[in-house]
Amino acid sequence: MNIVIKSMNIDGYNIPVPAGLSELINRAGAWTTAEIPPPKGYRREVKLVNGRLITEYQYVAESELPARAAG
Repeated sequence: MNIVIKSMNIDGYNIPVPAGLSELINRAGAWTTAEIPPPKGYRREVKLVNGRLITEYQYVAESELPARAAG
């Protein structure tokens, strides 16, 4: 999989994409289609915003986290 990073923003602030970032991440094999569980204590949600997919992590109390399937 070869992905090109064209833009980044954090909390509404545009962050310049450093030259070579896409190549670095592609060579490292960071892109995957496998399901990655969110970090403990966070809820993960993928949203379509202005025609772009974004992944949003929201910190939640342990008692609010959904139960994980045994396996």
